[in-house]
Amino acid sequence: MKTIRNLITGALLISIIGVPSIKAQSISLVEKREVYDKEHIPKKDPVPYPFIRESDVMYEKTVWRMINLREKMNQPLYYPTEPIGDRKNLTQLLLDILKDPLPGHQIFAYEPLLDYEFEKPMSIEDIFKQIGADTIREPLLDTVLNEFTMQITDIQTSLTDVNRLMIKEKWFFDNRYSTLQVRIIGLCPIKVGLREIEDPVTGEMINTGDISQQLLFWIYYPEVRYYLAKQEVFNPMNDAQRISFDDLLNQRRFSSYIYRVSNVHDNRDISEYAKGLDAMFEAERIKYELFEWEHDLWEY
Repeated sequence: MKTIRNLITGALLISIIGVPSIKAQSISLVEKREVYDKEHIPKKDPVPYPFIRESDVMYEKTVWRMINLREKMNQPLYYPTEPIGDRKNLTQLLLDILKDPLPGHQIFAYEPLLDYEFEKPMSIEDIFKQIGADTIREPLLDTVLNEFTMQITDIQTSLTDVNRLMIKEKWFFDNRYSTLQVRIIGLCPIKVGLREIEDPVTGEMINTGDISQQLLFWIYYPEVRYYLAKQEVFNPMNDAQRISFDDLLNQRRFSSYIYRVSNVHDNRDISEYAKGLDAMFEAERIKYELFEWEHDLWEY
């Protein structure tokens, strides 16, 4: 009898105090998928550069760098090859910015010309053609013609072969701050694949075994800094301490080699006058030349 009385009393207390139902718990789990809200990177603005006067710049050199995204240090720029939640790689982010910029923000992509990178604008359709994107068409009702027409509803892109990135940057010595500084000017994703030629007899494409590099498009870096500062980059050591793409690039958290430097010979590439190990040694010579130029200004 005493046990029954205790059970009834417990039931009454539960009904008075209340216990969250399974339905309420499931709703809360759907609404909040993380332990806490990640607000640092999405609300972050790019760190402004200090003002530079022309009269303060006593030395300047334009450098083009090549980043192999498959290197371990550069993998945060390459992965994920397909978006995972809010995570995406740098090339996918640039494509999303070109497809859907913020209202009032006009972002251009430029054709990879040899003379000047930011001369001729490029449409997003031409970019997808170079990447080899597959368009998905579905019948949709045209309200003007009042009939069904085949329209593009989705575009599937495979960015696995886009595993190189070229960076154009300016190295300059600021006399006002007495420091050698660098500013990134442009980004250019590169698609790497095997070179194919057409068989003159059969007309089929034959694999030559040589590697080809196809420059896809140039992006003017100051135009996209706002977007890059709000997209986090995966940190292999700590998920709670992630940084943005803008931080990664400006803090030089990548591995690269010098591909070209401004010169009198129409800004020719290093590969045009040096091959193999000689090209690697030439790139290292140019890198130490920049370092020694600043080092020689000081007296110890």
